[in-house]
Amino acid sequence: MTHLDLRSCSRLRDLAGVDAMPGLSELVLHDCPRLGTLRGLGPQRRLDQLEIKGCSEPADLSAVSALTHLKKLTVEGAERLTSLRGVDALGFLKSVRLADYPGLQDFSTLTQLSALHRLALQGLGQLHDLSSFAAVSGLESLHIMAATGW
Repeated sequence: MTHLDLRSCSRLRDLAGVDAMPGLSELVLHDCPRLGTLRGLGPQRRLDQLEIKGCSEPADLSAVSALTHLKKLTVEGAERLTSLRGVDALGFLKSVRLADYPGLQDFSTLTQLSALHRLALQGLGQLHDLSSFAAVSGLESLHIMAATGW
C-alpha cells in the first residue's frame, strides 16, 4: 500500500499500526477529532507527504521526527498545537502549510529546514514579525494569510 486516506474516523485515537506499512508514500488524516497523538508513524522511509486537517487534538508534532524523508507537510486545524518540535528533523522537507493555530508562537524550528522552498501560514494569532523566516536560506515562496497578531 502506498496511499492511506483516513477521513471522518471519529474514534481514531492514535496511529498504531501505520509503522507496519513500509511502502506508504502518502498519509492523509482528515476530520479525526479524537486523534490525540501522531505516535505510531514509525520510521517511514518512503512517506513523502503527510496531510493532517481538522484533527483538533494533537498538541505537538514530535512524532513526525521519524519521517526523515518527508517532503510535504500540511497541518490545518489542530487548534491545540503550540509547538513545531520534531519538524526540525525533517531535512528533506520542501513544502510546509500550517493553518489555524492561534496559540503557535515559536517558528524558529522552521529556520533549521535547509531544503524548505515553500512556506504557507494562515490564521496564526501569534505571528508578530518575519525575522524567523529570514534565516531559511532556501526559501523561495512565503505566503502569510490572516495573521491576526500583526
